[in-house]
Parts: sequence; structure tokens; C-alpha cells
Amino acid sequence: MPTQRLYYDDSYRTQFRAQVVRRLTWEGKPALILDRTLFYPTSGGQMHDTGCINGISVVDVIEQEEEIFHILTEPIATDEVEGAIDWARRFDFMQQHTAFHILAQSFQRVLKAETLSSHLGETVATIDVETSQISDAQLAEVELLANQVVFDNRPVRIFFAEPEQYSGLPLRKPPPKSGTARIVEIEDFDLDPCGGTHVRRTGEVGLIKIRGQEKVRGNLRFQFYAGGRALADYARKMKSIQAISRILSVPEEKFETEIALLKSSLKKQSKKLKKLTETLINYQAKELITEAKARGQRYILQHFENRAPVELRFLALQVVRNSDLVAALFSKGEQVHVVIARPQEHQLDLRELVPELSRCLDGKGGGQPSLVEISGQRTDAISEMIDFLRDFFDQNIE
Repeated sequence: MPTQRLYYDDSYRTQFRAQVVRRLTWEGKPALILDRTLFYPTSGGQMHDTGCINGISVVDVIEQEEEIFHILTEPIATDEVEGAIDWARRFDFMQQHTAFHILAQSFQRVLKAETLSSHLGETVATIDVETSQISDAQLAEVELLANQVVFDNRPVRIFFAEPEQYSGLPLRKPPPKSGTARIVEIEDFDLDPCGGTHVRRTGEVGLIKIRGQEKVRGNLRFQFYAGGRALADYARKMKSIQAISRILSVPEEKFETEIALLKSSLKKQSKKLKKLTETLINYQAKELITEAKARGQRYILQHFENRAPVELRFLALQVVRNSDLVAALFSKGEQVHVVIARPQEHQLDLRELVPELSRCLDGKGGGQPSLVEISGQRTDAISEMIDFLRDFFDQNIE
């Protein structure tokens, strides 16, 4: 027995009475099928309503053939029930869904591009459009047209039509199945078969804002906010702008200039820091070489705390470029990072060390015959690693 969908006739209604047709269990939860309902099931890209039946929470609404399953937190024993939907959630989806219709027609008019699909989620809504590219000017034109339709406050009319009635109508897309179709009409703008919930006039949609895009299977997917979501997004952005303004001590209109100056200054400072770091590393390399030579060592084993891998690598290379010593340097932080380098005239293949060191440190590594790097999680294995390297170098370095 098909469930009568009360929201088809009135998306603004929030309470209803119904008779229980059948009780069942759905994925371990109690569920009801009613003779009629206001609860919208997840379908057509739009998520389901929530609310309660006889005070019991409805956590999901599922469409199966022509019946609607109401998934509950607890079973209900009575045969006559009273239901109430969450109006805030319903109206939010009414805004997003009507905004989708407006955007779909706007993309059609500006780009001559068909809408492929939509998803109206709890936090973000998306529309997939059959185009691989769009200019900033075109995107602005789409958004401007969509919001002009909102500002016009056009009536949104819903009616049912038979095939012989809608066959001659300029529908944006054909009905998903044959027979009677539910048509949503935005006056003098869009005509589309749809089973979702919508506002009565476009002004109720509120601001429509496209907030991003990405390429999906060769076409473009656009994320958008409408109504309350757009307002909340604006509030979040204003909060961030005000915080940035306080940090930079400049008004919003000067952000671009100030950030460009900061970026330029940071680039200069980074160059200076790199030069100073290289100077320091060159000095450290000479110091390590001098100390090793004074002790008659053929290799260097040196431990650092929280040294960046790039600095460790540069220091090891400076040692082997300026001496005949092998350098094994390692830094302990959240992980252990090891860099081992040898002069080009040595024949030792340092890649032989990688498997054992990777096992010892519970990590991985790789490199070339003259330079290898290994990173691992086991900071408690440094002593074991040092003993292994010392034995290896004593046996293999002449």
C-alpha cells in the first residue's frame, strides 16, 4: 500500500495524525510504515526529515518502492500515532532545494550546460554541471542571475500533470518515470519534475552563494549555501576577518596589500635564515671533521635533538665533501631520522644498511649508494642502532 505523502501538498505543515500499516525492524532498529506521513525520505539528492512520532525520535526515513519507512529509537505500540517534523531542518532543506532549482536553470541559461546531479547534505549542498570549465565572469553571472530570481520573490507553484499535459511543457529535464508527474514551477524561470520540498516564493530562499568548485569525472561540481546556511557562513567569515584585522592591525580593505608585504618580507627573511643556517652548518661540519680526525676516527656518529631532516642532510653532505669520513647523523624528535653519507671515492654501498635500520627503528628508508635516509617510530632504539652502525663501519671502512 503506497504511503500518502502529505508534504507533496504542503511542505509547511509540521504535524499530522496517521494509522500504522505495518511494524518492522530495519538494521536492528524499530520502524513503522504509516498510511500517510509528512516525513520526507532521503531521495532525489535531498536528505530525510527528522522529528518524532508519539514523542519517539525518528532518526531516518527511507523510501522502499512506494512505501516510506520511519526508523525509530524505540518501538511504538499504538495503531494511531501523531507525528511532528523538525521544522528548522525541513525549512533549511526547502531553502537548499529551491536554490538548487534556481542554480540549475541559471547554469543552463548562462553556460547552456545541463545539470547532472545534486546532493543536499546537512552541511553543504552541491550541484554537478555538465561542463569542464567556467570563467570567473561566467560564475559571477550565474550567481547574480540566481540571486536576482530570489530578489524578484517569484511564486513557486507545485502541480501534478499527466504525460499529455507536460509533454508540451518546457521542462528542464524529463520526469524520472512515466505517468503522473509532480512539477515544480518557478514563475517565468524554471519548470522541473521534482518530488522534494520547496518554499512558496523565491524570496524565502535568501542569499545564494557559490562557495567552491571541483572537477569530478570531467565535469564541475559546485558547492553552495542558501538562506540560513549562507548567513551562518557569512557570520563565520566576518568573525575570521575581524580576527585577522586585529592581528594585522589593518582594516579589511587593506588585507591584500598587507599580506603581499608580509609575504615579501617573509621571503626575504627566509633567504637570510637559509644563508645563516648554511653558514652555521658549514662551521659545524668543519668542527665535526676536526674532532674526528683528532681522535683518529674513520666515521662520524652524531646525535642531535629535533634537527630538521633537510639540515641533517646538508650537514652530512658537507662532511663528506670536505673530508674522507663517513657521516652517520641522526635526530630524535617525535621520530628518529637518520642520514648516512659517504665520499664518492668510497666503494661502500650504504643501501645495505636500510633494511636493518628500518627494522630496528620500525620505519622505512631508501636512497643511493652514497646517501641513504631512514625514518622510524622507535626513539628507544637509538642505542641499538648506534651499536649496529659502529660494528658495520668498523668491519667495512678501511
